[in-house]
Amino acid sequence: MRKTLILAFISIFYSTLNAQLCFETGTERDDKVANIELINDSMIVLTYLNANINDTPFENLWSKIVLYNFNGEIINEKTYEQTGKEFAILSNIVYSNYIYTGGFKRNEEGENLKYWFCKLNSNLETIWEKEYESPFMTPDANAVFQLNSENNILFSTSACYSDIWTPAIDAVMMEISLEGDLINHTLYEGNGIQRIVDILEIPESGYYIHSQGIGPDMHQRLKLDDDFNIIAYDTIPNRIYKNHDGEWLDDSSYILCGAFRYLDSPNDSIYVFTHIQDTSGTVFKSTMHKHPMGELDYIAQFNALALKDNSFFLGNTVNFDNPFVETPNWICLNNMNYNLEYNWQKYYGGDARYELSNIKLAPDGGVFLVGQVYDWNTQYNERDIFVMKVDENGLITSVNGEEFQVADAIVFPNPGTDILYIQSGFEVKEFRMMDINGRMVLQQPIHSLTEGIEVNQLPAGTYLYQIIGRDGKMQHGKWVKM
Repeated sequence: MRKTLILAFISIFYSTLNAQLCFETGTERDDKVANIELINDSMIVLTYLNANINDTPFENLWSKIVLYNFNGEIINEKTYEQTGKEFAILSNIVYSNYIYTGGFKRNEEGENLKYWFCKLNSNLETIWEKEYESPFMTPDANAVFQLNSENNILFSTSACYSDIWTPAIDAVMMEISLEGDLINHTLYEGNGIQRIVDILEIPESGYYIHSQGIGPDMHQRLKLDDDFNIIAYDTIPNRIYKNHDGEWLDDSSYILCGAFRYLDSPNDSIYVFTHIQDTSGTVFKSTMHKHPMGELDYIAQFNALALKDNSFFLGNTVNFDNPFVETPNWICLNNMNYNLEYNWQKYYGGDARYELSNIKLAPDGGVFLVGQVYDWNTQYNERDIFVMKVDENGLITSVNGEEFQVADAIVFPNPGTDILYIQSGFEVKEFRMMDINGRMVLQQPIHSLTEGIEVNQLPAGTYLYQIIGRDGKMQHGKWVKM
């Protein structure tokens, strides 16, 4: 199978609706998104990692930067590859129409990784390229890459010292200038900081970093001075951990989202949690985006928040634990006000295995969503990349025959057995189910946005359902009982 990148767009920049496009982007290897940025408000800068599925993790790893216009057409692309060695571009930023990118590379087999940074123009021509020594042998696939108020680049990632990947990893923070000169390098060795997943620059000075630690300290916030020294430590309220994403709302409060491990559930469930807190750790507002017991929900791996004046977008993956299992799942995009009340929810997918990596605010007030998708019917442990553009109401379109399912409410698991769950972004009045002959076999009132329904009385087969909202909105689909 040839690799495909899937794009779905609605844009106010064009008089016609842009189709969901599919086109080839590589060979039969596993693709994983590193980052998405916009340049000149007219081009997408997509960076992704590409690995040979027959190799051990991070062996023969290479990276690619691709420029697309908003029609999904390739403008330019550049591949970073060293045969038999690693070249991992972990993230990038765009500043003054230049692309700055960073990660790891290995020049000789068996040697330590090098920190690697590069500046490119909008034609993907190299302006400068810099390497620095590292103590690591095997990279992590996560990184934070952003500008601070002095227009220096902050780069944080994790890695391990062995040439075989182990969970015993340490985090590093670096600051480099826009010319690639190293300003600061701090290695957090052996102090329980596994991954730095979010950096917030404190307005007066220093930084808050939200990190993933070990054991009971999985949810931790560290306060650093300008030289990256740890000067304070506390836990994150509400046990938010893993893939944190935070954005300042004003000089003293910020919004933070992440995963919440619900330890009291029988299946050790994980939900998405969002709260607004001040710098002292006091939480003003909070909400749990709770699905039924047993769900494993995560926010977008790298960037999950996109803020507007009166609302914000939050992107997450629904029911995700392993990218290569043969179970379909969904991407969820939430639009909320700053009282953490829903304006709407949309679900995308449901026909393959999806994982959301990033969301990015678009110039028209909509948002880009990017991540990986795995179709077990046509692929073996290799993922394609999808990029999806929605408008401010979460609407996409498909006009060239390609399918990308969109729903205001979902029914899962699908296929299922004796119980199904309804998850809705609108108030539901009633759930109805018919057999394939149109005969009503189930009719039940619904009282919450998430509700379970017992269907053990129904024989195995294919059923049609209707989810009827209190405002007359209707969602319909097909459900299979095994």
